[in-house]
Amino acid sequence: MKSILTILLLTSVLQAIGQNDSVSVVYSRTLTDFGKPVSNVLTRDIGTEGGKIISADKRLELLIPPGALTARTSISITPVNNMAAGGRGNAYKLEPSGIQFQQPAQILFHYSEDDYNGSMEEMQSIAYQDDNGQWHRLGNVNLDTIAKTITGNITHFSFWATFDRSEIKPSADLCAVGAQVPLTIIVNNPPPDPASGDNDEDLLAAPQVPNPKPRVFVWSVNGTVGGGGGKYGSVSPVKGNNVTYTAPASVPPRNPVEVSVEAKDSYFILNGKRFNKLKLVSNIKIFDHFHYTYIAKDLIGHLYMIDSSTCDIKLQGDKVIMYNITNHPAWSDWPAQLAKCKYTYPDKDSWRGMVEMSGIANASSTVDKLIGILKVHISLIPATGNTPASYCDCPGGKFTVPAKNMPASPVYIGFTLGLRRDDVYIDYGNAAGYNEINTVRNGQGFIIRMKAY
Repeated sequence: MKSILTILLLTSVLQAIGQNDSVSVVYSRTLTDFGKPVSNVLTRDIGTEGGKIISADKRLELLIPPGALTARTSISITPVNNMAAGGRGNAYKLEPSGIQFQQPAQILFHYSEDDYNGSMEEMQSIAYQDDNGQWHRLGNVNLDTIAKTITGNITHFSFWATFDRSEIKPSADLCAVGAQVPLTIIVNNPPPDPASGDNDEDLLAAPQVPNPKPRVFVWSVNGTVGGGGGKYGSVSPVKGNNVTYTAPASVPPRNPVEVSVEAKDSYFILNGKRFNKLKLVSNIKIFDHFHYTYIAKDLIGHLYMIDSSTCDIKLQGDKVIMYNITNHPAWSDWPAQLAKCKYTYPDKDSWRGMVEMSGIANASSTVDKLIGILKVHISLIPATGNTPASYCDCPGGKFTVPAKNMPASPVYIGFTLGLRRDDVYIDYGNAAGYNEINTVRNGQGFIIRMKAY
C-alpha cells in the first residue's frame, strides 16, 4: 500500500446552526495514514477446505469457508494502531494483500465495555481501509450484545478495525473541584462499502421523512437535565452539541459523575435497525486532593546532602488547605576525610537540611472560564534550614565550622490542571513539567512530584 504524505485529522465536530438548537452534521474525515504494527504477526496456512485463524490478542477471528481459496495460502494477521475515526482497540492488517475470495469469509471482533465508553453499544461497527488510506464502513454488520461480538462478511484483505459511529469526547475524564471539562459530540461515519451494501440513513442527520423534525440534543448530569449546579455539577448550555461541564465545589457522593446527552423526538437507523433512543455518556471523576513531594540534592562545601518534604493539598471551593506536612530527616554521606583533612560532626541531630515546609502564607485557586483551566498558587510561610556544624583537623591547623541557618525551599507551590486533566502541570522557578520536575544535574538540583487523587 502506498504511503500517505499528509495525515488528516481523524475527527471533526458537529456545528450548532441556529436558535432552534438543531444541528448540522459534519462527519469525521476518513482519509488517514496506515497504522504501524504494535505486536507480532500471526500466520497460518489455509487450503481450499477452509479454516480459522485468530489474532495473537484473541480479539479478531477470521473464518474462511470451504472453496473461498483456490489454493493453499499463507494467511497472516498483524495488530496495528487503529487509525479509524472513533476506532477502539487495535486494527488488523490482513494479508496477503490483494487476495479475492471466491465466496465471502467472516470477520469477527470480540469487544468489551471499554470499546464503547462515551458511546452506545449499538454504535459499534466495522470498517476497512483501502490502498489510498480511505476508510469504508462494512454494511450488514451483525452486533451480538450477549456474546459481545461484531461480525460481517468480507471478500478481500486490507486493514480492518472496529469503530464507534458516534461518541462524546472525552468519554471519560478527571476534573478538579470547581474546574471545567468541554464536551463535544463526535460523528464518525466513513462512506459505505459499495460491495456489501448499506441501508443506514445518515447517522444523526434529520430522518429522511417528509417534514422531519430537527434533532435536538439535551444534556443531563446524573439524569437531571442541565444538572442544576448542585452537588454533581452542571452543563451549559443544556442543548446543543458543544457544552461545558462545571464540577461542583466538593467531591460528590456518587463519583464519577455521569454526563449524558440524548437525541430527543427522533430516531436513527443503524445496521438496518431502527432505534428510538440515542444516549451517549461521559464519566467524569471529580477529585480535590494532591500529594506533593519536594526533594533537594546539593553539595554544601564538602558535604553531599539529600533532603525532602511532603504534604497533601486539598481544594475546597476557592480555598486551599495543606495538611500532613512531613519534613523528612536530611541525609548525608558524612565524609570522614577530604584531601588531608579529617572531619567530625558533633551535633548531627540538630541538622535540619535545606528543605522545610511549615504551612501556607496565602493561596489562590482560580478557574479560567474561557478554557476551563484550574490554576493553583500557594505561597508558603518562610521556613529555615541549616547546615551542620563540623570540626576539621587539617595539617595546617584545627578549626570548627559552626552550623549556619539558611532560607529553606520550597518557597511556593504552583500547578495547573485543565488541558490535560489526567496530569498535573507543575511549575517552580524556571522549570515546569507534567507530574514531575527533575532538574538534577551532576548530583545537584531538585525534584518535584505531584499526583492528583
